[in-house]
Formats: sequence, C-alpha cells, structure tokens
Amino acid sequence: MEGWLRHFPRLGELVIQPDRMRLSYAREVSMYQGSPDDDRATLEHFIREYLLSAPALAAPPADDRAQLTVNVRRGDYYSDPRWRPLYAFDVASYVREAVAGALRQGAVDNISIVSDDPAWCRTNLGFLQETAPIHLQDPADGPADNFIQLCRARRLILANSSFSYWAAYISNVRHGDNYELTWAPWFHRRDLLGGRAWHLDSRWSVVTDIPGGW
Repeated sequence: MEGWLRHFPRLGELVIQPDRMRLSYAREVSMYQGSPDDDRATLEHFIREYLLSAPALAAPPADDRAQLTVNVRRGDYYSDPRWRPLYAFDVASYVREAVAGALRQGAVDNISIVSDDPAWCRTNLGFLQETAPIHLQDPADGPADNFIQLCRARRLILANSSFSYWAAYISNVRHGDNYELTWAPWFHRRDLLGGRAWHLDSRWSVVTDIPGGW
C-alpha cells in the first residue's frame, strides 16, 4: 500500500503493517457482487472522507467537457493463460462503440489514453485520430498517477477492471454531473453472472454489445 498511501494518506487509518496482523485476527476472503446502487450513501461517504482528501484531487474540477479519457486494461488479462479466457475481449471494437456513444453526447477535441500497455494502444487504437488528437500518458507514470488522471477526468470510457470502476466512482462524486458521460462495458468476466459486470452504476452509459460479441 505504500505507493498508494502517498497519494491517499487517509487510507492509512484503515490498514496495518503485516507484522501487526495476529494469527487470532478474523480474516474474510470474498468477492462482493453488489452494485454501487445498493448502498450509494456509504460509497459516496467513503469517497469524500478517504479518497477526495488526496492532495492531487484537492483542486476544483477543470472545465474539460471536450476531453475524453479512455482507460485500456491489458496486462495479465491478456498475457496470463489463467485470466485471458475469463476477461479478454475485443477492446478495439468496444472502444469504437463507446467513442461513438460519447460523440453523440458532445464534441470531443482531444482523447487521453490511460493504459498499462500504451504500445498496444498506439498500434491498435490509431483510428481514434480520426476523431481527435490522441495523448498517451507519460511512460514514467505509475499506477497511482494513472488512477488519479482517471479520477480527474469528466468524460470517461472504462475498462472491465476494478481500477476503472473505482476511478469512475471517484470522478462521479468529484464532478457530480458526469454519470451519463461515463461509458462502461456490459461485460466483466465470463464465469460470473453470465458475464455481466455487477460494478456498474445504473446512471452510467453502457455498451451492451460489440461486433462478434463479448
């Protein structure tokens, strides 16, 4: 957690060092499959108290209504044979569909791509240049820097990843008016709920299908 605590210091109140975890402490291992709609008040309270207190998110949101930020998750979803059958899909087709939806909501003057694999994005998402100039994040940026960039964005296209979902939750609370401007894939993983993502806010815009299916 050290890298994250530098950006989100209040989370330090909720974690302990491994050597303080006693054998007798209760442990719970579970995968929560509820929607953010289930307890919106608790989610938004947590975000305001523990996440929006981050120094990098302290400034008022910028008026960046013509900027579209796209998050692309590659990594072990595609390189690891354990996870690829569960999570992988045609990302380029999904991004095309989501960008088309975003353009119906308003003009896009520039597109920022935040990804753990910018080289793949440069090769496979070049078609976005037909819509607006593309900007890829600084190669020196780490996961926390990328996460904060997503949290700051008003118009988002998400990946099927908790990294994306949490950034969008924070962005929505921070801006307060960009729920419909948040685009997400209907799909999360194939072995649960028929593939449907349970993480989606009901106010988000959702790409329900892509050519060839999920």
